[in-house]
Amino acid sequence: MVALIDEAPAGIQRRRLYDEELVTLMRAQHPALGRKLTLEHFLALEHIVVSVTGVGPAPVDEVLARMGQTRRVKLRVPNFFAAAEIAARSDLVMTLPSSLARAAATLGRFVALPPPLDLGLFTMSLAWHARQQDAPRHIWLRRAIVAAATDMSSGN
Repeated sequence: MVALIDEAPAGIQRRRLYDEELVTLMRAQHPALGRKLTLEHFLALEHIVVSVTGVGPAPVDEVLARMGQTRRVKLRVPNFFAAAEIAARSDLVMTLPSSLARAAATLGRFVALPPPLDLGLFTMSLAWHARQQDAPRHIWLRRAIVAAATDMSSGN
């Protein structure tokens, strides 16, 4: 298996799966839904950031910093599923890959909106600890995930 390894923290291996757009997600009854999501409005909202390591800027914050802007980050969580559950029960909003937003939106709890700034594409990656690099079961699982991601990104 040919692996494309992106930069990752020490001890973590990463393989790029596919690229996709980011969207902003908020609960279906969010009070902000009555207004257009302008950059000013986006910056005024309170945000959840998904960060596996808990440190460093998110891609959204890197783009905003280049514009001389910052958003109001109120919470950092380690995965998108935790962030979605919190967003469903609060007025916090999150910006996430569109495939994850579509999965959350099918439950009827959320509305996904295009963010009011150009965020480019987000790379979805598979990450694992280096100690699992040669474990046969882990290799099998990674191959299955890569195959599923390839099918999904090709529209099959």
